[in-house]
Amino acid sequence: AGLELEEEISPPGNNGMYEGVRYFTCPPFRALFCYLHDCSKDRRFEEMPVQPEIKTNYFGPKESPVIEGKVDPPKYISPMYIGRSRGIQGNKNSCYLDATLYGMFAFTNTMDYILSTPVDGHINQTIQKILRESVVNPLRECGFVGADHMRILRDLMSKSSTLVGLEDEEKEPEELLNVLFTEIFNIKPLLSFRDGANEISHVNLCQILLERDPHSSTMPHTQDLLTRYFVSQNLFFHTQPDLLLLQVPRSGKDFKLYDTVLPSAELQLGGLCGGVWGSCYICNKKPFMKCPQCYINQVRYLIN
Repeated sequence: AGLELEEEISPPGNNGMYEGVRYFTCPPFRALFCYLHDCSKDRRFEEMPVQPEIKTNYFGPKESPVIEGKVDPPKYISPMYIGRSRGIQGNKNSCYLDATLYGMFAFTNTMDYILSTPVDGHINQTIQKILRESVVNPLRECGFVGADHMRILRDLMSKSSTLVGLEDEEKEPEELLNVLFTEIFNIKPLLSFRDGANEISHVNLCQILLERDPHSSTMPHTQDLLTRYFVSQNLFFHTQPDLLLLQVPRSGKDFKLYDTVLPSAELQLGGLCGGVWGSCYICNKKPFMKCPQCYINQVRYLIN
């Protein structure tokens, strides 16, 4: 029997080869070959019930209906939206899609205009109808969207988009928004940035790219992360945004740079808009931008 181990062991551990023949592949020192009569069941799983075979078109007994018309977002969070079997059911690397659509539609109507804006082409019109009646409406009224609805949406988006792998591969939220806004709904980008070289870029999502502050042990606020990102990158809004979608920092395989980010009830964008940064309000110098070191030092001082 060939076994793949949970932890590395020094020889006789190997990578799935035995006497020059490869039987399977695994990391080095994580494979072991032994006689079958020397094997026994793992006691941790002896009492686990045998799960029935799940077909690819079966996503559990909980169903989500198709709801026509217009459903407004809930005014408050009730128990219907909390706990297991709530939200958007995942399937085949869909976490990026589920989380993005949940944030866009579950408890706000800010993005509802894309559900009714005129679109060209039969496939795009069908995508809009499914997004509205099979995803957004049941999410708001029932608190749950089944993976079968999401699979149909992903398949159609894959047919309408130039982005390969939408039906089963993991993508970035920015890629999803580019497909929705640019290729399907033909909507201009939501944000315009200007950098220190006066170059303008147009995007749909503001990805906050920061390294974690090793001197801080407190939970950051959204306002703090956004300001630190703009100052460190010498960025500002070319035009004040009517709608701002943020993606909090991620890092490495664990993805989350911070365990918790406290949402700011209001975001102050006045200092992040305009053509040129003013004088640093701490050291009183007049650089082209606010001094990143002064800002970071003040944050550390206030925290400590």
